[in-house]
Amino acid sequence: MSGVEIALLASTTLTAASSIMQGIQAKQAGEASALAAETQAGIAKQQGAADEQQRRSESRKLRAQQVAAIGESGLELSGSPLDLIDEESIAGEMDALTIRYQSELDAMGLGHQAASARHAGNQAFGRGLVGAGAAIAQGGFVAVDRGLFFSGNRGPAIAPPRPAQLTGPTGKLGGSV
Repeated sequence: MSGVEIALLASTTLTAASSIMQGIQAKQAGEASALAAETQAGIAKQQGAADEQQRRSESRKLRAQQVAAIGESGLELSGSPLDLIDEESIAGEMDALTIRYQSELDAMGLGHQAASARHAGNQAFGRGLVGAGAAIAQGGFVAVDRGLFFSGNRGPAIAPPRPAQLTGPTGKLGGSV
């Protein structure tokens, strides 16, 4: 094997390997980003649940304070005072449900980010494989173009088909009698 053949083979191999490695690294980066987003989604859900419970606790505490204040004032726990307490309880529950909904939305958005990052990594890996194939094909074309498949003066190592082999005896492509 001549120096030119070795150099072409080495260059083609390095280019293909580099393309594959870039694809692998991009896939790993996508997976790392996906895992980070999934972790953040879990944290968002946990934080949302904690905030929801905190809001409910505050609402119960406020209800208890209002009931105690009404009792100390000598009013009965009916009519307008009771309506006020019920309205606060309803508002507190609505706030708690809004907190839950928002945390679910945040977690869902982070889940979509994770899926997108994973998809991007897989796409980059595929591009790396295609790039490797293209590098190998290009190296082969260069080798053929420069006549590197010829072994000295004895003719080509891989002989191209002659026109008669392509058309056959009938003159049609691949045809035979």
